[in-house]
Amino acid sequence: MKKNKNKKGFTLVEVIVAVAVFGIITTGFITAARYCYTAQTHANRDLKETNQQATNLEHFSNYNTVIDPGEYNLEFMESGTNKWTISYPFATKTVKNDKVYGYISQTTDETFQMGYFSPIERVNLESGEYWINIYNIGSAQVNWYLQASSGFQFFNNQKDVTVPPTSTGQRIWEPGAVRKIGVKNSGTGDVVAAFDIVDYNSGSVIQTIDLTRYADSEGYCNIYYNGSFLTEDEVDALS
Repeated sequence: MKKNKNKKGFTLVEVIVAVAVFGIITTGFITAARYCYTAQTHANRDLKETNQQATNLEHFSNYNTVIDPGEYNLEFMESGTNKWTISYPFATKTVKNDKVYGYISQTTDETFQMGYFSPIERVNLESGEYWINIYNIGSAQVNWYLQASSGFQFFNNQKDVTVPPTSTGQRIWEPGAVRKIGVKNSGTGDVVAAFDIVDYNSGSVIQTIDLTRYADSEGYCNIYYNGSFLTEDEVDALS
């Protein structure tokens, strides 16, 4: 018995086999293409997310105002002052930076969660100048502004005197927020009462800041609020 052949000379069985093989190959190509597309989509998403995390930290580190980590999807790496020391061992000398803070980004994929070590903003301070970091480490938001005492002026991280020079704008400080600002003594001010932290709602002075209590030998002041105003040592003693 002769096998039926089509006009091209292929038998029905040969055609069926060819179609099946072609179908398998086509399915393989489609599956591979879909896999590549999915992988590229995930990679693109992850790259965008890691880039956003890095951008968030850059803004958090450099922006000179009241900064809320929650706005930038960041959280502190540990409780207390969250202060770290990083050493750089060179052949002849080890350089240390003990003014470094740790942050962890909040992300949808923990595989790509990024951790950061951010040094304190370094400003070229001259005699009578202080760089202030005020942290709200409490669990409630506060609504404050700063009022300089007689003989003092505020300045930003570019060493420009603020406008107005003796008062900052009101701002709500969320838990974890930090305010970065400089204050300069013209020579007539009293460092034990350099500026006031004022409650915007009531107008009452929450605290008058004594720079001798908070400032280190370089003029950097870290002030922590948790119902009361604390130094670094006092905060670390609580944690």
